Amino acid sequence: MALKFAKLASLIIVAIVATYFGPKALSSLFYIGVVIAYLYSKDEVIWFTFFFVISDGFLGFFNNYEAVVSIIPGLPEVEVGHLYVVGTIFKVRNAEGKAQGTFFDRLLLAMAAYVIFLILQGYAIGVTPEIRAHFRILKFVLPLVLFYTIPRIFTSRQMYRETFELFIPFAFLALFAQVFTVATGLAPSQFAGVRQDLWFTDVYERGQTYRGFYSTGMVLISFFGALYYSTVDPTSRKRVLYLAVIVANFLSAFLSATRGWVLGFTVILLLHSVFVAGLKVHRIALVAVVGTVLMFGLLQVPAVQKQFSGAADRILTIGLLAKGDVTAGGTLERLDRRAPRVINKWKASPLTGWGFSDDFKAYGDSHVGNHNVLLHSGIIGAVLMVLFLGFFSWTLMMRSMTSNIGDPNGRGLLLFPIFLLGWFMIHSSSGQQFMFYGELGVTLPQALFFSFGSFCYWDHLKNG
Repeated sequence: MALKFAKLASLIIVAIVATYFGPKALSSLFYIGVVIAYLYSKDEVIWFTFFFVISDGFLGFFNNYEAVVSIIPGLPEVEVGHLYVVGTIFKVRNAEGKAQGTFFDRLLLAMAAYVIFLILQGYAIGVTPEIRAHFRILKFVLPLVLFYTIPRIFTSRQMYRETFELFIPFAFLALFAQVFTVATGLAPSQFAGVRQDLWFTDVYERGQTYRGFYSTGMVLISFFGALYYSTVDPTSRKRVLYLAVIVANFLSAFLSATRGWVLGFTVILLLHSVFVAGLKVHRIALVAVVGTVLMFGLLQVPAVQKQFSGAADRILTIGLLAKGDVTAGGTLERLDRRAPRVINKWKASPLTGWGFSDDFKAYGDSHVGNHNVLLHSGIIGAVLMVLFLGFFSWTLMMRSMTSNIGDPNGRGLLLFPIFLLGWFMIHSSSGQQFMFYGELGVTLPQALFFSFGSFCYWDHLKNG
C-alpha cells in the first residue's frame, strides 16, 4: 500500500502544479495524459481515488470547473472526472469475460429508462438552444453510468479494501483543512498562493460562524469505510486508525456547523453502536478516548474553541424546529422560503415533474433535496427512487438476518441500510444527495457504496 500512496500523492501534487501554477495548455495536456494512462492501467484503485479527489475537492484545490480539459476551441471545457467516466465504459467493454452485475440491475434499468424520458420531456417543455445547454444535460447524465461500470471493474474484496484504505489520509486532511481555515481565515489553497474566492472564508472574515466543509464526498464515504472495516475486522491492528477516522469525520462535520450532517452522523453512530457493534463497552470506550484526545488537541487553538462554541449554538437550534419554529431562530430558510417556491412550481406538473427543462434549471434548489426530486422527476421519479433505496436496504438487511450472530460479514451487511438512512437524512436536511442526474463529487462515492453493497451481498450469498 505504501507504493500506492506514493503514486497517488505524486499524481495529486503534479495535478495541483499543472492546474494552478502552469499555462492552461499544460493542465489540459496533463489531464489527457492521465486519462490515457488510466485506459492502459489495471490499477483501478489508484485511479478511482485520484479522479474522486480532484472531483470532490482537496484542501481548497479542485473546485468546480478548475480541473478541466479544453478539447475543442469554442466548445465548453470538460471536467476531468467526466473523461474518467468515459474511460470506465471502455474498460467494461474491453473486459475479458462477463463481470457479475448487481442484484438491483433491473431497477437500475428502469431508472435509466426514466432518465431518458426526463431528457425527452425536458426538450419537449423547452431547453435553451445554445450548445452549452445541451452539454450541461450531458454533463449531468453521464456520471450516472458509474452505477453500471463500477460494479464491473471493482471485482474483488481486496480492491474495495485498498480503496477505502487510500481514503484514510484524506479524511484527516479534510479535518486539517477545517482547523487550518478556522485558525488562519484562509483555505490551505489560498495560503499556497492560489487566490480563489471561497465564500466560506469571506463569511468568516465578516465575523460570522464559519460554514466551510472540505471534501464532503470523501468525509462521507471514508466515514462509512471506517465503520465497515472496524465491524468486519475488529481484531485488526488498524482498529484505532479506523476509529480515529470516524472521530475525524464527525469533527469535520461539526466544525462546519452543518446541522443535517451532524444529525445524520449521530444517527448512524447510535444505530451502529446498538445494532451492529452490539453496545460493546470496550469499543465505545475506545471511541470516547480517541475522540477526547483529538478534541483536547483541537481546543488548544483559541479560534477552534470559538468555532466549536458557534457550531454548537447553531446545531442546537434543531430544538427550535422541534418546537415549531421553521426558521430555527432565523438561521434556516429551507422550510419557509426555498421549499414553497419549489413545491409551487412542481404542482404545475406533479406526475413527472419538469425533467431537464429550462424551468427546472430556473426553479431547482438542491438545498431542499426531496422537494427538488419532485420538481425534477415528479411523483413517478420519487416513487422509483424510494423503491431503489428501499429494495437495496431491505435486501441487505434480510440477508444479514440469515447470518450467525457472531458473523462479522453479516453485521457488515446491516451497516449499509443504517448508513443509507443517515445519508438520506443529510439529503433531506442539508443538501441533495440522491437524484436522477449526477454530480461527480456525489456520484463517485455513491457508485462505490452501492457497488460494494452488491458485492458484499453476492459474496455473502456464495460464502455465508
